[in-house]
Amino acid sequence: TEAGMVVLSHESALEYYRLAASVDSGTYRELGEIADRWPRRDRLDSSGCSALACLGALGSLERPLHLLLPDKNRVRSPEVAFHRWSARLPSDPFWRVSDDVWVSSPSFTLLQLCSNVFRRDRRTGTSAETMDDRRRLNRSPYSQLAGTIRLTLVAMELMGTYRLAPIRGNTSFGTETLLSANGLHGFVDAHEGHQGIQMLRRVTSHAMPNSYSPMETALALGLTLQRRYGGFQLPQPHLNELLELTGTGGRTVSYRPDLYWPERHLVVEYDSDLFHSADTKRSKLAEDDERSNALTATGRHVMHVTKEQMLDFRKYQVLASQVTRALGRKPAATDREACRQQSKLHHLLLHPY
Repeated sequence: TEAGMVVLSHESALEYYRLAASVDSGTYRELGEIADRWPRRDRLDSSGCSALACLGALGSLERPLHLLLPDKNRVRSPEVAFHRWSARLPSDPFWRVSDDVWVSSPSFTLLQLCSNVFRRDRRTGTSAETMDDRRRLNRSPYSQLAGTIRLTLVAMELMGTYRLAPIRGNTSFGTETLLSANGLHGFVDAHEGHQGIQMLRRVTSHAMPNSYSPMETALALGLTLQRRYGGFQLPQPHLNELLELTGTGGRTVSYRPDLYWPERHLVVEYDSDLFHSADTKRSKLAEDDERSNALTATGRHVMHVTKEQMLDFRKYQVLASQVTRALGRKPAATDREACRQQSKLHHLLLHPY
């Protein structure tokens, strides 16, 4: 009997991209083709057995597996959650994992998650946030924005060079960028009218490309998201943009500042100790000093952010005020409600799940 085909979708597609990064950074594209239509619709498996059998080489994806089908499916299984996609497919919707397993492309995966953030319960008329099925957020105005923030974190992960840790794994750094800013904006513009596209448009407006770490992402979003989200509503910086500077002795120093506002010549660096052992800290400090001196000599202002400043909410607020002033802006007055929103956003950015 010919094996059936399956298409990973939603949370399982996202988990695949994270897991593939932890197994082999070349896994994404080496297996080849991108499909622009359903792969062999007549062979699509409505039991999920192909996925359960073929994904062993990548490790165990969390159950239930989320699979996509073009038509309504009546098969139920505790191992598999089926999703119907009867609308017109977006462009380049699937990537091939193996002969029998495909995965929704990164942009299509984001669209699926956006279309599923608030699922209407037909019996009660209430909304459940399906990005985290294990709990229901209260129905405050802030909880209605939490899905947008979580999806923006996912978008920046896929547009960046890290993947969050899959189950029992470590976060991977220096991975392949799966989405470009231009590609995501073009995808949104080309698929107006699709379910979830308005949410994805909102997410795209908040997301910034080329983040190198989850903490860079949290810092950039905390500073730039609108005040109604609990952010400080600053202009979006360039993340890890290549600068060519003149260093000691006139030699050229290549440098990618974490956050950079070129119009104000402001550089903000997150001083992570993640990659630095005691043996390498001294050499790194020397390199950092040389880069800071080169930046200062060319008229740029450099601010450093520590892990403690990011984790301590009060210090994080002070930091945001300092960056605001460095950008030539006056910090907004913060009343009790604004402070509460900032605190909730701060916690969500650092602990999204």
